[in-house]
Amino acid sequence: MRETLFRAAQPTGTTASEELVGQFQDPDLTAACWTSSLAPLPVSAVAGGADPVLILWPYPAATADCIDRANCADHFVRAHPTYHVLTQHSLADPAAAALLKHTNVVVFLPFEQAVADLSVEAGELLFRGRRCDAVMSEMTPGYLWRHGLLDLDPQDPRWPVRTPLVNGSLIAAHKAIQAEHFAKYCRGHDDLVALDHHRATTAEELAGALEQVLAEHHSAVIRPFSASQGTGVTFTARTKTRQQGTAAVADRILAEIGAALSRKYGGTDPFPVTVSPFVTAARIDGCVTDLRIFVVYDPASGGVRGLPGMVRRAQTPLLDEVPITAASAMTNLNAPPAGAALPGRRFFPATSPQIMAALGLTPDALVQLCQHAAAIWAHAFADDHEAIGGGAGPQFAYGSVDCVIREEDGKTVPIEMNGANVGSHPTVHPRWCDTFGAATTHALTNLGLAR
Repeated sequence: MRETLFRAAQPTGTTASEELVGQFQDPDLTAACWTSSLAPLPVSAVAGGADPVLILWPYPAATADCIDRANCADHFVRAHPTYHVLTQHSLADPAAAALLKHTNVVVFLPFEQAVADLSVEAGELLFRGRRCDAVMSEMTPGYLWRHGLLDLDPQDPRWPVRTPLVNGSLIAAHKAIQAEHFAKYCRGHDDLVALDHHRATTAEELAGALEQVLAEHHSAVIRPFSASQGTGVTFTARTKTRQQGTAAVADRILAEIGAALSRKYGGTDPFPVTVSPFVTAARIDGCVTDLRIFVVYDPASGGVRGLPGMVRRAQTPLLDEVPITAASAMTNLNAPPAGAALPGRRFFPATSPQIMAALGLTPDALVQLCQHAAAIWAHAFADDHEAIGGGAGPQFAYGSVDCVIREEDGKTVPIEMNGANVGSHPTVHPRWCDTFGAATTHALTNLGLAR
């Protein structure tokens, strides 16, 4: 099964992050982050249902993230070897139909290929007519919604089917809900700052939100509902809106977001979009940066812990006299290549003394950031318990908090929460890489799917 999973994951855009980041992480500092950051997160085991079981394990095509998912799937099928694995390759074979009918099976394939075989009937998610017993990504609801397969209220998203969804919450899909969790948590911590944010559900509301944000800030960032890997994220500056008019800028932004969503997810609806100020972060080589802290469930301790991952820089320097662009503002490794991109590496180990110095962090501050990230997810997950579908109880595997270190005062600004769709696992120290698979296996086992 291991070979099947990793061969399915091969034709992707890969990044050698495990060579350039993970093995250069400081093991002692990583250990301090892990041991000091426990945030209790109770989960309840669920009685197992009838055999056979189908676990849908979708991933984004053409990115290295599918290899991270293959690692987690491999951990599960090694722990429970009665499962068969079906990929986009084997599903084309007539013999796969027999496995789908009569065996415990993990269906591991790109979202783009899974959608054609999915349906929702009588409150259950079906794959080729067979009930799914669990789904392994919070991006699934957005895919189904944009393809017209799921009735979802994007203003107050709840997973409306009984099929368990790991992590079981739609926090990762809604940037404004994330911003509200950040605001609630940051009020009690002087070293953190939560951004002001606005929701917009129409072009007119987007224009109004831009006017409010740009009245006090030079630039704004706009993020669509249920998108990851930087898809649809756009930027605009105060000078541009004054030159072109806020309504025209809003229309252009929505057209750009819609085109990006259509290419990636098959539908153009971006709403609700979240508008917030663009924060100038600490820089490396003149380029803004962000920092990913992973949050992983620790079955031995009954809670989540934080792990330092990578620091990413944008492709081009951010210059005061030059308008903001995706190349100078986005740190996402899947962003379209910029022609003027600086040569050299764009991602670095967060525990490196040189990188911490560039960001103005100390080892103690990094440990504290891991504590904050774990606590943010634990509090948000508990508060969002009503979003859990099917009454199976919440099961958390892993996620992350992406943040920036604000250049003007060195305070940390959390900007995004990613759930079990988050990749770049090999950027943690190799000693902790297996924690993602262990957390995933625990979540599925707790759902009664051990066979």
